[in-house]
Amino acid sequence: LKDNEIASSDRMRYVETIERTGQSMIRIVNDILDLSKVEAGHLQIEKSRFALTEFVNELNSMLQMQAEKQEVELSFVPFKNVDVTVATDRARLRQIILNLANNAFKFSRK
Repeated sequence: LKDNEIASSDRMRYVETIERTGQSMIRIVNDILDLSKVEAGHLQIEKSRFALTEFVNELNSMLQMQAEKQEVELSFVPFKNVDVTVATDRARLRQIILNLANNAFKFSRK
C-alpha cells in the first residue's frame, strides 16, 4: 500500500482484503476464547441465510493473495445462472473452509 505505483483500484482491493482478513482473525480469536463453551456444551450456532456466491467471492479474495504468494493456483468455479442461498452459521463455515484452504496451502507445492 505504500508503493505509489500501485493503482488505486488495486490498493482499494488490498485494503478490503485486509479488512475482511482482520475481521476473520477476530472471529477466530473469539472462537478460541469460546473453547470453554464448547467443552461445556454451551456453544451456540448462529444460523442465518446468505448467498453462497457472495460468500465464495469473499473467500476467494481472502485466499488469492496467499495463493499468489505461495505460487499456487487457486480457482473458484462460480455457479452459472443459479442464485444459491444457504442457511448455516456463516462464521463457522468460513472458519472451516479457511482452515481447509490453509492446510492445503501448507502441504501444496508450486
